[in-house]
Amino acid sequence: MVKFRVLSESFRALLGRAYTVKYPFQPSPPPETYRGKLEYNPDRCTGCGACVEACPAGAVTLTDVDGRRIVEVWYGKCTQCARCQEVCPDNAITFKPTHDLTTYSKEEIKHKVELPLTKCIICGKPITTDKQSAKINEKIEPFLPAIEYFSRLCLECRKREHVTMVFRKKIVEDGFPNANR
Repeated sequence: MVKFRVLSESFRALLGRAYTVKYPFQPSPPPETYRGKLEYNPDRCTGCGACVEACPAGAVTLTDVDGRRIVEVWYGKCTQCARCQEVCPDNAITFKPTHDLTTYSKEEIKHKVELPLTKCIICGKPITTDKQSAKINEKIEPFLPAIEYFSRLCLECRKREHVTMVFRKKIVEDGFPNANR
C-alpha cells in the first residue's frame, strides 16, 4: 500500500506541472517579507562600530590598523536578521530583496572599506574615524570651543586635561595651598 502511494505520487510529479521555477534560467521572486542581501553604503558609513556590536553572526568586523579603520562585511556569514540596519545611525546599511550570492570565490562576497582615523592631538593615539569626528564637531559647533578641543583628545588625555583645568581653577580661586597649615 505504501509503495503504491509513493509510486503514484512520483508519476504525478513527473507528468504534472512543475512545483518550482526553473531557477537559474528564470528568476525566482522572493516573498514580500524577505529581507534579502545586506547592502553596505561606504559613503554614508562613519565607522562608529554600532553594526559590529549588534551583529550576532559576526558578519561585520572592525579593525584599526596603521591609522586606518577597516570595516569588513562578509555576506556569507550574514543571517539577514537586520540588527545592523536597526542600529546604524547613518543609514549606511539597507537590505535589497535579492538572494543570489553564488560565486566561485569567497572574496567576492566580502566588502571592505578603509576609513582614516583621527588621532589625539596630545599623545597621537587613534580616537575615531575622520568622518565620525567631523560629525561630532558639526553637532557641537554651537557650543563652547573648549568642547571641540576635548573632542580631539583620547580618553586618558581628556581626563588629564580636565584635572589640570580644575586644579588651576582651584589655585586661582583659593590661592596656593600652604604647607604649614
